[in-house]
Amino acid sequence: NNNYRGLDSDRDTYTEVRNILRLYPEVLRARPMLLFRCHNIRSLLFVPLVAKLRMEFYKDDLHPTSRGGLIAGRTKGPNVITNLVAAHSSNVGVGYGNAEFQQLHEERCLAVLTKLRELGFLKKEDIREMDLLNVMIRSVNTCDYFPLKRFHFLCDWDPDALLEPSEA
Repeated sequence: NNNYRGLDSDRDTYTEVRNILRLYPEVLRARPMLLFRCHNIRSLLFVPLVAKLRMEFYKDDLHPTSRGGLIAGRTKGPNVITNLVAAHSSNVGVGYGNAEFQQLHEERCLAVLTKLRELGFLKKEDIREMDLLNVMIRSVNTCDYFPLKRFHFLCDWDPDALLEPSEA
């Protein structure tokens, strides 16, 4: 779709996006949710960069526990991390076959979760505090696939989370 004007990892490089956001950091403050669009396969890979730059430029303005705005200062309810864990059945895969889109979405979400963990924006205790396994399971009800790689990522990191009953 040539009308798409957002971040696009098929078109934009990490360096280009980083440099533009450094030149216009006010975008990081004014429009963070447009930059944290986890359902959009094109912008997904830039989520860690946006969080990192928001911490760099606006750390004093952000809630102390928001991790660059990823969780907006709360661990309960929807946030960027829960959106990354959830399976999505939206139409953002236009131009991809359904199975192809699901595989690409799965790989990109896993790459983002891995990078967030490396940066310290995703923590082991988040798995239980945000009830991420239950968020994932519930999301499958509205989707026609199971995010197996993300499931393994979370279970390998905190296998005991499988033994703990969900609060939901």
